[in-house]
Amino acid sequence: MRSVIAAALALAACACPNKPVVTPTTGGTGSGGGPVTATCDSVTPKVESLYRADGQTAEAIGDNTTMVIAACRRTPDKVSACIASATTVKDLETQCLPGLDEEGSEADGLVR
Repeated sequence: MRSVIAAALALAACACPNKPVVTPTTGGTGSGGGPVTATCDSVTPKVESLYRADGQTAEAIGDNTTMVIAACRRTPDKVSACIASATTVKDLETQCLPGLDEEGSEADGLVR
């Protein structure tokens, strides 16, 4: 079911721009001394590493990363900042992504 959702999200993501989002940092700054700017593209490696650390297969890592980045591109200002601060897959999926209803469809808004 997640594969179907990931494919639908990937199609929807193509129409949305990848707006940069400035996120606060904890103890670090960007190259210019200011806050780090997170974009959906810049957090992709982090998403992949979280799923890899969770012990998922290469196919699942690819599918789940596609799903997360598609959600990011729909609301980059909220999701990319949340991904930048996530430390586990559970954090990523419960705090940064839209909730799913009983039918597996996305619920309105982010779970927070």
